[in-house]
Amino acid sequence: MPRIGPGEVLLRVATCGVCAPISESHDLQEDFTRVPHSAPRIFGHETAGVIAAVGEGVLDFKVGDHASVFHHVPCGSCYYCRKKTFAQCPSYKM
Repeated sequence: MPRIGPGEVLLRVATCGVCAPISESHDLQEDFTRVPHSAPRIFGHETAGVIAAVGEGVLDFKVGDHASVFHHVPCGSCYYCRKKTFAQCPSYKM
């Protein structure tokens, strides 16, 4: 089990999304078989699950809370982040 530090949470992943192929010629199955992967990894993004542990100083979450995570990281301070439209944040798009 990963160790977490102050201000971090550990998420027990329950589900995640996998983007559809960009084109009909792209084989999503090939992506998972071409590169070696080791179990018990869960592949994808748009991850959701249940909080398994909270680090020191975490006040807004507790063990057992359902949570999801950003698959990109917004800056948290620009106009778009202040309006909670994180996908428009220039940092998020990087």
